[in-house]
Amino acid sequence: MNKFSLESHPKITSGFTAPENYFDNLPDIILEKIKEEQPKKGKVISLKNLSYAAAAILVLALSIPFFTSTANISLEQIDTTTLENYISYQSNVSQYELINLMNENELEAMSVNLGIEDQAIEEILMSNPNFENYITD
Repeated sequence: MNKFSLESHPKITSGFTAPENYFDNLPDIILEKIKEEQPKKGKVISLKNLSYAAAAILVLALSIPFFTSTANISLEQIDTTTLENYISYQSNVSQYELINLMNENELEAMSVNLGIEDQAIEEILMSNPNFENYITD
């Protein structure tokens, strides 16, 4: 191997040079930049207002399915048995209220002719000792 000596070869310059008195003036330049930049004040958000907004959003989000589901159901979509079961299980609806809501055509359509004569009914009631139960029902 060849011996290499730094003293015999010319020194290589890097190409980067610092301006005159750069390192002497550097602390002053940094302090000037720090003084120019004022700290930004943060935006204050009240948690009280934020909680009201969150509660309002929650109420709206929970009520949207209710309004959309009830608006789409029409009377034609409800089948008869479901409607009858609903009315029969409601304790605040009486048969007289239902009759008052119906018109004459609907009442006539509901009438049933059994074809039993009055005399046959009287004979059955007279022969049965508990005929009072039939009358009250």
